[in-house]
Formats: sequence, C-alpha cells, structure tokens
Amino acid sequence: MSVLSKFLKISCLLLTGLDTVGQLPVAIGNTSNTGNASWGAGTGVYAFHVTGIYDASGNTATDHFYDAGDASGTAIEISGTAAPSFYRLILDNGAAATATISNTAGVDVAGNLQLLNGITITADNPSSAIRLGASADLSGSSAFGVSRHVDGYVGKTGTGSFTFPVGHAGIYSPATFSNPAATTLRYTVGDPGFINIRDNTQGALNLATVSALEYYPVNSAALSGTDVMIPYGNFGPEGYVGDPASLTIAGWDGGKWVNLGSLSNNINTTDETVTVTLNRGLATFSKITLGSTSILNPLPVVLTGFTAYASGCSVSLSWQTSAEINSSHYDIEWGTDAVYLTGNGSVPSKNATTGAMYRYELTDLSGGIYYFRLKMVDLDGTFTYSKTIPVEVNCRGTASITVWPNPADNRIIISGIPDNTQITVMDIAGRVLIKETNFDRSVHEIAVDNLPGGIYFIQFVEKNGRVSLKKIVKRG
Repeated sequence: MSVLSKFLKISCLLLTGLDTVGQLPVAIGNTSNTGNASWGAGTGVYAFHVTGIYDASGNTATDHFYDAGDASGTAIEISGTAAPSFYRLILDNGAAATATISNTAGVDVAGNLQLLNGITITADNPSSAIRLGASADLSGSSAFGVSRHVDGYVGKTGTGSFTFPVGHAGIYSPATFSNPAATTLRYTVGDPGFINIRDNTQGALNLATVSALEYYPVNSAALSGTDVMIPYGNFGPEGYVGDPASLTIAGWDGGKWVNLGSLSNNINTTDETVTVTLNRGLATFSKITLGSTSILNPLPVVLTGFTAYASGCSVSLSWQTSAEINSSHYDIEWGTDAVYLTGNGSVPSKNATTGAMYRYELTDLSGGIYYFRLKMVDLDGTFTYSKTIPVEVNCRGTASITVWPNPADNRIIISGIPDNTQITVMDIAGRVLIKETNFDRSVHEIAVDNLPGGIYFIQFVEKNGRVSLKKIVKRG
C-alpha cells in the first residue's frame, strides 16, 4: 500500500470518529470531534492538523501518535490554529525522533501525557504550550534526560507537586513546583538580561550575583509558600559555584532581579539542586534563574575553553568565556611541575557580558612538558582557577608525529604514532569533537568531513604520559 493510500485510509477513519490503528502515526479513540481535524496539513503528511474543535478530553479516550513501520522514527506534528483537547495523549515515534507541537494554540491534556519519543518541541510562545490539567500526569513516559525532554513551554494546573520536564541546547533542566497553580514555563540557555539590576532593599537577602547563562521564562500564579526546585549544576566547570549554601532563586519583576528565597534554602549538593520556599507570589515575575547572596559564586563568569599549542620554543594560549561580569583580569601561571607553577603573566578582562576570546604568547621556552592554568580574578579580588593543561615544547623542530594533508578536506592521515596513543581532535575553544585510540598501526586515519572549516588542535597522549599537540586547518 502506498504512503498516499495509507494516508487517505487513515484520514477517512479519523474523520468518521472510528478508532484507528496503522503503520503511520495515528490517533486512537477520537469519539467527540466536532470540528476540523485532518492528516497532512502541517509540514508533512504525518501532521495532525486542527482548525476547529477536537475534544477527546472527557471520555478517557487515548490518542496514540506513533510509527510502527519505520525503525528510524517518523516525525510527528500536531499543527493548526485551534487547541485539541486530549484525555490521554501518547507521542511514540522512537527514542531518537522528535515530535513537534506547532499548533499556535498549543494542546490540552486532561488525564495523562506519555512522551515515548526523543525531544518534544513546542513553539517559543506560552500560548503554544503543552498544558496539563489539574488531574493530568506524566506517568508512563520514558525516563527524561538530555535525549528525552520538552524543548519549549509546558503548562500545569492543580495543587499537587509537578516536575516540568524541560530542557534546551543539549541540557535537561527540570523545574519542580510543589503547587504549580497554573504555571507555564520553559528552560532557556542564554542571558536573561539586566543581571546587574538587583533589588537592594532586601537586607541580608540582597543578591550579589545573578546567572547570565540560563533562565526559565515563566507565566505563573504560584503563591507565596510554594516550593520551587531547579538545578545549579548545568554549567559546572571549576569556580562556577564556590559557595552552594548561598544559592537561591532570583525572579525578574520587569524592573529588577529579586531574591525569591530565604537565608536557609534547601541545597542538595549531591543532586546539585536548590529549593526555595517562595517569599512572594510569582504573578508579577516573567523569569526565574539562579542567584546568590555571596560573591563567592561567580555565576556570571564561566570559562568555556582553554587550550595551549606549542610551536618550536613558543606556546600560544587561548581561552574563551561565555559571560563576564565584574571581572578584573586573568593571570596565566605555568611551570614544568604540575604542582608548583612559578611563571606568571596577566591579561586584563574585557568584562564582556556575552563572553570574549583571549590569547597569550610565551616565547624562548626550554624543551619539555609545561603545565598551564588560568587564575580568573574578579574586581573585588576573589578568584578561581581553571583546570591545569599540559603541553610539550619541542625546540628541536618538528616532532616525529606528522599530520597531513594540512589544510585538510575530508580526512587526515597521522604517521609516527606510538601504539596505544589516545588521539583527540578539539576545536579552538577546547571542546572535544573526536576521540580515538591508535592501537597497533603505524598510520592512523581520521575522517574530518563533518567538521566545519576552521582551526583545530590534535592532542596525542602516549601510554607513558607524554603529551603533544598539532594544529590543523580544515577547509570550509
């Protein structure tokens, strides 16, 4: 049977109100559709398009969207301009597949929502949310995490505790409300804005810092006394949170950031979560995020990459930050002993709220292994350290390991590698893109056709601990 004939068969069954089961995503249990619902009117033939009333919320019906005929998972979409109402909604097209709620009015679920797909996407608008009623739950869903969550708005009414399974940009960051009371929110990676404008009338609760890296846009009627829990470990390199006990949740009221917690918030250092009991209702707040009453938590400053590249008797250091607030300068420390770093240099901070790239050059070094780290100093004198990274300086010229062609197009060939050498390809920010081990080959080949054009570093870690780096250029 062709895809078109399957589509026509499913459409006819659906619009006559019969239960349907098939190889393509289907709706099961529609018994009260009195408006316009059809297949194929969205971005593809697997879209369930609603422009009128589709109400299956009061009869315990199950609407099960799935793909039983394609092991790779077929895209599921609920589109249209009128919100369909479901009792039990199941999105089930495979752990690696996405499902999209593009209906401009969102969807309503009265009884149970089961997410058995990968990422579920909603439009970036609260009105397009997946809204769960007072008695609705997420039981039966697959375990939520980085590869399975809602990237978009989720709404919940009722007074029972509820965890919003939200995430964004490869991060799963659920938020739990003890009394959601008509709360709609999503999770966003980015700067919430105006983080230096903070309420200074709260005395001991005054905020010293507000995160510039993540936040939750929120529309909520949650009242004072509601417990709210969010993670604090999503961005956790060294120095991000130096004093967890002083963490809290900050809210944006349209003019300033306000501490929504108390002096004794519940900090779980194992799960890396902070729970506050709201000291006021959320009705006037449009965003919430992490805050701190201590300057020991440099929430706005995070190092996202730190690399070192040797050429002859010189070493080029580069590092990148994702945000800088109240940052003074960076001290560069180095030495031939990983514990005692006696060399020192300094670079002033650009204090850029959106982050910046830095470089520092060391020349006339002797041969051998050197160790480098950054000391990140704030305006008030507090500081944190980066990780320590090693690099081999070879003043005798080109090392025995060769990489060619350079510049590269589709592949690189590496020769002269000792057995059991770990090979890591990193971008200029230090992010690991490829990691392989050369076991017993004199020549090792790595495909780089999927990498965008630019500069990359290849790190070699031999079984005796010796570390060396090579720089390559990938053509665009």
